[in-house]
Amino acid sequence: MATTGDRNTVAGTFTGPPYGTGAVIYKTRPAGSNIAATYKGFLTKGTVRGTSLVTPTPGPNGTISFTGTLQVTGGTGRYRGARGKDLQVTGTSNPQENTFRFEITGTVRY
Repeated sequence: MATTGDRNTVAGTFTGPPYGTGAVIYKTRPAGSNIAATYKGFLTKGTVRGTSLVTPTPGPNGTISFTGTLQVTGGTGRYRGARGKDLQVTGTSNPQENTFRFEITGTVRY
């Protein structure tokens, strides 16, 4: 994770249908009491990109839970024209371990 002022860049991996396994970069910024982000996922057969808006909630031992929505706004290669609206996001962060884990559910069309 890299931080510049109140913005963070987080790189990681993701896995799940329909994409399989890939890499992702999230760029976050505060949005009132929420966290807004843009992201780009890199896959073998193309890319997907979009935005998200999540609400953080403090948890035990410094952890943070997140709930919110994610939009898929485009893609390249096999995922050209990808669209998904209001996919549900839940997740957790453990700053002591520098980890983030999210689950995203919904429908993406491409």
